[in-house]
Amino acid sequence: MLQYFIPGLTPEQVTALAFAEIPFSLIEMDNERGILIDADDFPGLCEVLHVIEDAEAITNSPSICHLTVKEKAPEVIVGDWTHPIDKESFKQITKEVLLSALKQDVYINAYNTIVRKQPVNDGFLHIFIWSSPTTDHNSYSREKGCPETIFGHSTSKDSWNLYAFSEEGIPIADENGYIAAELIGKNLFILAPIAAEDMKYGIDIYRSILERALLLLAPSEQAKKYWDAYIKMQFVQDREVLCEKVAEKAMLGTIKNIDRITEMIRHAEEEVAHCRKKLEECIQKNKHLAQELKLLMRQDDNFDQMACDIMNKIKCMPKVIGLEVSSDKVVNVYTETLYCIDTRTDILHEIGKMKITFFMEKKEVRFYNLTRQIIGYQGNKCEAPHVYCSGRRGVACLGNAEDTFAKLLREYDIISATALAIKFIESANVDDGAGEHINRWPVAEKQERRSENEPLNASERQIMLF
Repeated sequence: MLQYFIPGLTPEQVTALAFAEIPFSLIEMDNERGILIDADDFPGLCEVLHVIEDAEAITNSPSICHLTVKEKAPEVIVGDWTHPIDKESFKQITKEVLLSALKQDVYINAYNTIVRKQPVNDGFLHIFIWSSPTTDHNSYSREKGCPETIFGHSTSKDSWNLYAFSEEGIPIADENGYIAAELIGKNLFILAPIAAEDMKYGIDIYRSILERALLLLAPSEQAKKYWDAYIKMQFVQDREVLCEKVAEKAMLGTIKNIDRITEMIRHAEEEVAHCRKKLEECIQKNKHLAQELKLLMRQDDNFDQMACDIMNKIKCMPKVIGLEVSSDKVVNVYTETLYCIDTRTDILHEIGKMKITFFMEKKEVRFYNLTRQIIGYQGNKCEAPHVYCSGRRGVACLGNAEDTFAKLLREYDIISATALAIKFIESANVDDGAGEHINRWPVAEKQERRSENEPLNASERQIMLF
């Protein structure tokens, strides 16, 4: 069988192949380090790494071909397009503004009727023209009419209504404060019908939106200055509106409302500060490194054995009795029976044996009780005090731990994620509407509780680092 020797792959690319379960071996040939892969598996490699064949050379072995790869040139891909206007001009603008900077495929869609789309999380940029995001917290709404101009370009303001800003994403506004689009992850929702036939300058408005979206998608100092200016402008406008309300109430003799309006201003200032902090955090969050696997690759050629050692470490963790990894990048960890103390009564309750599922692509965790479900929060069945069965089964109210889980899964640190998940199941906040039902789980036959002075075990010490 013909095989390919492919040198020059990065640790991140090799890690991606491992998690995609593409069969390969790490070898050294002619003083070069690389991977050896069957020719039949090469298309799968290209799909996972987004590469194409670059050059081919003969080796000393008749069954092995020396092959180099290069990044696949990004494309603009047109999906749904129900507007009659020519889509090629929008496709060309997308290429000019985004492709050279993002270096990845971009999908564009345009609609001429009510369309609300669920944000997509596949690593590529998706653009939805005249569409509103579907989320858990907003409902469909339209603002009446268009402003006379958007980014300085005239609109057909009497012909169209616009989608309202959902407040779920990052707003993209023009110099007058009009929010023309919003960015949720890598989903750009354009709230104005810029692809309509009578929107004469729609393509110019589209270019302006893409240029500002690029500041967020490819963060830079210029992006920080843009958002500082936008936040300051919005803050000034909010103050002017609030001051008008104060004056109106004062004229009616209701001076007592001044204190309330002043408090509103204070809250607006705090919200602006919070938004600035979140934007700065978003600009700084660019690292997606599989740190432990990368280190192992630098230290030893035997990558397969090292990856196996990591899985064995998880199996040897306290309270873990099994582990399985599926082809769709899902890791299942099986535990022994877990317990949780009701801090109100100091009674130990038996939760049950758990299956903890890590979705590596979505950076999510879910919990499934293999022993029992109990009627808990709001009369619904629950897997554990803070884990629900109704709706999406296994979804938990993680609180502050949600960001920690996402960070650990981005770094493929499944060991720490497993320790944190077990600690989560063994804890109940009895002051919470869900956690207060811990007393509905059966009382454990053996009652024991660790002394407050007893040292933390290794897994718990890992949790305390977060």
